[in-house]
Amino acid sequence: MIKLLSTLTGALMLTIAFGVATPASAETTTISTPAVQIADGHLKSEMKKKARKFPKNVAARKKAFKAMSKGMKGIKKARKTKNKKLLVASANRIAKASAYLHKNVDKLFSKQTAKVKGTRAKPAIWKKWRKFKAGFTTLRKASDGLVKASMSGKGVGKAFKAVGKSCGSCHKPFRFKKKKKKKM
Repeated sequence: MIKLLSTLTGALMLTIAFGVATPASAETTTISTPAVQIADGHLKSEMKKKARKFPKNVAARKKAFKAMSKGMKGIKKARKTKNKKLLVASANRIAKASAYLHKNVDKLFSKQTAKVKGTRAKPAIWKKWRKFKAGFTTLRKASDGLVKASMSGKGVGKAFKAVGKSCGSCHKPFRFKKKKKKKM
């Protein structure tokens, strides 16, 4: 390990380590091989390096949609494995996220967020605002029905389809398709 001290803006320690990580609290710049990761203060994963910084309201809506996605996947798994506990928990996750989105749609999709790069939101959201906002009311009702069905064990398939249909009604007109990753 080679350490070099510099006095540019205080003490800057440059550590060149071969496969050795330094403590997260150390004020260091680390270059490790073979992955070659560079970080100030601590190692950052590749995902964190690529992560975009979004305004708080955009980050919050993305988090809510990810929770919904995780809930939908949980419902699928619960139905396959006949796991009622997972079914109810997943339905509640969906209902909680949809209630949050429904309540905060004006803040989460304010007109200022229309110009935020890195989201899949189409300009049609703000052009057809009433239709877009109404979709969250439909989603909320469908997700509440899914919670009731998951607790009783009756009509889960129908309620799950209603939530999926509600999600899809916004995905198609108001969300760009995911870009395919290039293969190397």
